[in-house]
Amino acid sequence: MKKVTLNQKRIPKKEAIELALRDGILHSDYSDFLTERFENGDSIVNEVYELPESRILYITEVNQKRGGQGDIFPKEYFDKFVLNLMRIKNDKLNGRNSNITHWLFYSKNKSELINKIDDLKNELIEILKADIEFLNGSTKSLDYLSEKVKDYGNEKAMNEIYDNIVVYLGEVILKNSKGAEKWEINKIFNIPIISTKNDSIYFMPINIAWEELTNFEKIDFRKAYGKEARKIGEKLSYM
Repeated sequence: MKKVTLNQKRIPKKEAIELALRDGILHSDYSDFLTERFENGDSIVNEVYELPESRILYITEVNQKRGGQGDIFPKEYFDKFVLNLMRIKNDKLNGRNSNITHWLFYSKNKSELINKIDDLKNELIEILKADIEFLNGSTKSLDYLSEKVKDYGNEKAMNEIYDNIVVYLGEVILKNSKGAEKWEINKIFNIPIISTKNDSIYFMPINIAWEELTNFEKIDFRKAYGKEARKIGEKLSYM
């Protein structure tokens, strides 16, 4: 977990337990979810306590000899952290733990997406109540898109506007990435791609969307776009 604790140093076991007993309310659901269980019946118990002022006390490895230290997190951050872990676990159990399987599960349009480019772009603007002047296809517009989707909510975006986001990202690729040619459906995976002159090298807007929608900390489509553009650009440079 990224270090965003409210305490400077880890809280020793004795102090963590005293704090939990004095001010905490056990969050049984989170504690149960975060406890690690093994096939042989052993477990590593992790406990979560709600503290006043919207704080969370997370005590790890409670039942281990050298465990029991605690950290205090802002409740909003910790809620998102657990939600993301739950989502990852659920995706893995249901076989959608890759960019392709994840998008295919949530996509409403599948391979028909490339026949609805304009409609999906317009729908995105309408649903996000976005200013069309700022969603202008530039790489800078991805900062604006990141903020709008963050406000909309990752989970909601996955369920409702995944395809719309993929389309917009693809249009940004076409407008700004050297070597990008046109929308196509990849015949092997049946996913929308942005083709290049080399049939085996292509941009994957679903990769950018997946990477950021499953990132609970901060959505940054511009950063993910840059990563995808550089990766494909390097491949094309060796042609």
